[in-house]
Amino acid sequence: MGKKKHLFDERYHQQTNRMEARSWDVMIVIYIIAWCMVIIFEGISFSFFLITAL
Repeated sequence: MGKKKHLFDERYHQQTNRMEARSWDVMIVIYIIAWCMVIIFEGISFSFFLITAL
């Protein structure tokens, strides 16, 4: 069954790894934008440190 779904194929693993890497790249950009917005609108306060901890 796994062979029919190509679960054991090298391309499947390579594509999965690429998509995971791209999702991390997108999340880093979102975190940086959120971090900058918190600094601009809230200033350095508890929310700044909360976003930085994330």
